[in-house]
Amino acid sequence: MTVRHLVRGTILGSVALVVALAGCASGGTTTAPGGDEKAGSESDPAALSGEFTLYGPGAPELEATVIKAFNEEYPNIRVNAVKLVGQDLPTRLQSEFASGQHVGDVVLTSTLDPYGPWGDGKQDWWEPYLPEGSDELPAYAVSEEQGWFAPYSSGFGIAYNTEALSANDVPKTWDELLDPKWKGRVLLPDPTILALPTVLFSGLSLEGVIDDEWVADFVANEPIITESAAAITQPLSTGVGDLAVWGQGYVTVGVAQGAPFAYIGATTAQSVTPAALIKDGPNPEMAKVFLDWLLTDPAQESLAQNGYIPLMPDQPLPEGITPEELADSVVIPTFSEGAFAEAQRLMGVFESELN
Repeated sequence: MTVRHLVRGTILGSVALVVALAGCASGGTTTAPGGDEKAGSESDPAALSGEFTLYGPGAPELEATVIKAFNEEYPNIRVNAVKLVGQDLPTRLQSEFASGQHVGDVVLTSTLDPYGPWGDGKQDWWEPYLPEGSDELPAYAVSEEQGWFAPYSSGFGIAYNTEALSANDVPKTWDELLDPKWKGRVLLPDPTILALPTVLFSGLSLEGVIDDEWVADFVANEPIITESAAAITQPLSTGVGDLAVWGQGYVTVGVAQGAPFAYIGATTAQSVTPAALIKDGPNPEMAKVFLDWLLTDPAQESLAQNGYIPLMPDQPLPEGITPEELADSVVIPTFSEGAFAEAQRLMGVFESELN
């Protein structure tokens, strides 16, 4: 069996495309969801001035999309987006709480972040905050007990090159991806690290959509391994692979830049993106303005335009997924010890099959 690995430096001229699986939170409010002013709030968003710091695995990438839309309404609130992945996030927060020198104001983490905010010993790091309108979110996207909410989710599934395949040709289910005709034609971010594919596959496994036999058959079909999800952009564009296990947001941004991509909505699994306010952060009021804004119509529309799945009701969906497909999608359990354990187990299964 031959499994190709594409690593940084082996492909030149790649288009830089990065979509965050993370977002942002805040806490004190100026504009209620839907755009109505709250009692006692500033009447002019432009009059608000300040800054706050956002921590998250995909924080900087939001600057070109969602944060840009926020600053169109609140031009004088600066968002300092700091990328902290994996262990870097709790290490940073632990240091700030130990020293008393707080920098971060909000954090947004992915569904299966093992260092998620509500693990053992971390309860004192967070200031519960739910903006007005959060009670309209799906039950899986808000926790009144823990004080977090998720304004959006990221769709993971199968994407394809529209110049190589038509919509009628592509697999519509995960089992169809095992067809021998796809041998050597599927791009896959490294499944042996805790990242997009392990988040996706753990959710599918827990729902009974795939199992270890599926993994073995998939690896036998010789997927093309890339070092990350972002590294799929160029080889999918140029036909190195015709299909990709990928995030819907990457597809949306790629299409906007002229790439020949499409997304197969029927294969969607959702990873929600919870936001939390950091206790004792230096700029809670500015952070809350942003958090409140994330549930407004303009914010939710901006999320959809940039490939995220907005979770407030009656909002547009990103291109490539229908309301019916979303209703049938797998929702990956949020901060579930079982889900994280399954992700770790599957990483081992993939590593064994690949070696």
